[in-house]
Amino acid sequence: MELAEVASALAVVEGAAAVFKTSRETIRAFIGRLDRDTQRKIEASIDEMTDNLRATKDAIAALADRCRELEKERSRLIDFKLEAKDYELRAIGPNSFAYAHKSAAAHAQENPSPYLCANCFDRAEKSVLQLAEQGPAHDTLKCARCKAEVLIPGSRKAASASIAPVKRSRRFEGDW
Repeated sequence: MELAEVASALAVVEGAAAVFKTSRETIRAFIGRLDRDTQRKIEASIDEMTDNLRATKDAIAALADRCRELEKERSRLIDFKLEAKDYELRAIGPNSFAYAHKSAAAHAQENPSPYLCANCFDRAEKSVLQLAEQGPAHDTLKCARCKAEVLIPGSRKAASASIAPVKRSRRFEGDW
């Protein structure tokens, strides 16, 4: 159902409510001529119809709100779908996958682009993987949204320590 259809339905209900109010006033003018029991029945029917019209108007207003929300979501998904064409799924480490911008392949070493979480991307959400831990062999990237972790090769070489002999000067031998 389109938003215009919901708005049209709301206008029809509002028009019916206006006609009903006019009819109610006319009926109440004639009620004085009826017996007390018939008057109560007519007034109860009028009150019930008034409540039903209000409930219908509220329901249509809620549908209009929901329709607006769905239109926004539809627009967001269309925008995401257009943007998603610029990304591709890449293997970035052992059994680790993430989405990266297609143009980033040419400049990967000079200017690496951020990786997007594959789980979130598949749900039409963009979430950049953040560095969570650095290790000698691999780094861990983590998604802030879904908490997924991805391993990538370490960005630096493992530090190795070696002990080199130090030559000391013989001038200060007495101090030792």
